[in-house]
Amino acid sequence: MKTTLVLLLVLGACGNLSRLMALDPAHATGHWRIGFLSTPHTLGIQKNIAGEVIGVHHRQHFSNGMGYIDVSAGGGFSGDVEGPISGTISLGVEGTGTTSIGPVFYFNENADFAVGVLTDEPGWLDLQCMVRAPAGTPAASVLQGRWNMVSIDTPHQLNVDTTGMGIVTNLWPLANFGIFSGYANFDAGGNFSGFMDGAISGTASIGAQGMVTSPGFEAGEVFRLNASHDVMITFHDEGPTGGYRYFLGMVKAPASILTHELRGRWRILSLNTPDRLILQKNMDNHVIGINGENHFEVFQGLLEIDSHGHVTGNFDGPVSATATAGSNGTVSVTSPEGALTCYINASKDVMMAVQTEPGTPGFCEVLLLVRAVMPRVITHHPAPNAIDFCWPDDGSVKLQRSTDLVNWFDVITPNACHTEPVSTGRAFFQLVPVP
Repeated sequence: MKTTLVLLLVLGACGNLSRLMALDPAHATGHWRIGFLSTPHTLGIQKNIAGEVIGVHHRQHFSNGMGYIDVSAGGGFSGDVEGPISGTISLGVEGTGTTSIGPVFYFNENADFAVGVLTDEPGWLDLQCMVRAPAGTPAASVLQGRWNMVSIDTPHQLNVDTTGMGIVTNLWPLANFGIFSGYANFDAGGNFSGFMDGAISGTASIGAQGMVTSPGFEAGEVFRLNASHDVMITFHDEGPTGGYRYFLGMVKAPASILTHELRGRWRILSLNTPDRLILQKNMDNHVIGINGENHFEVFQGLLEIDSHGHVTGNFDGPVSATATAGSNGTVSVTSPEGALTCYINASKDVMMAVQTEPGTPGFCEVLLLVRAVMPRVITHHPAPNAIDFCWPDDGSVKLQRSTDLVNWFDVITPNACHTEPVSTGRAFFQLVPVP
């Protein structure tokens, strides 16, 4: 069941209209798969008195994993993520979810995908994602369509070579960082073909709790499908010594997308890594510096997109951009800083993107965006004595009115429209699902 949209209508001399949007904790009930990709906050370099590197203390601060939590209707949960966990989750306005044990998560409108970043543990950064599993075992046909993909890679770990005196002479692998994007087209039988850092093909099958596997995937790679059948995630590693860890996300493209359908508030989160590490050495071949040691970052922000695609907000600084819906589930975002291609899901409440920033070294970045509540409404037409507002007339919701946010009363609304006289005071309105 999609979330309730609560409208706060304040009537006075100006007749202002604003919105308050919230998710009910019951929307998060179910079995969730949770995954994470961790990087160092910095490499933690230690030098001797001569300025030579004798320690890289956070070189093994790369990690990934997946686990699960089962959430009850009251918000309590238990599960296992690198060990038993339990606690409570609370959902606030605009999809904000807080837990008693971890980061703040931001949920999509369907409450079956959430993302968070964590910086609390010294020396570590985390990107975490959750998907609420579908009920039962879906047929492979739910995958039919085009899926767009993004991924970000890190080393499995960094290794050092040293002299007998413990001075570092090499750090490797330096270039096991990267971002990729691609696509896969699925038919009704789960057969797929596409491109992701090379041609891919195979046949996927769906098991219990949304587990998607295929011989065409990397060895041991398992994707987790959300309840809406339009987001898949995996956190995987190809270790140990010279291998990779990565996050890979997939979103099923909508049949069509128009720019005005992007309207709303979007939470945006990202994980940044260097695109490579560069060693500085002295004449003795001893390492004296590592360019890119501080290129590990996470960011989060809030963007507002209007019906014309104008984007404003804050994400590592003020944002002013233009979003334009395209074909095959693409959304182009242009700003004075450049252009970014995002991929949106069929429910139109999740977007994913990757990009690089040049430098010596440069940055790799994966970005995840969620829209907690898509505005159903509101077209309003101020008149001298009234405000009219309307919403899509699909029969799934009804309008209620309150003056105190406690006692709610149904409002008879022919043709999904309502006229509110302008007078001093205030009234609250909400759209609620029809039983």
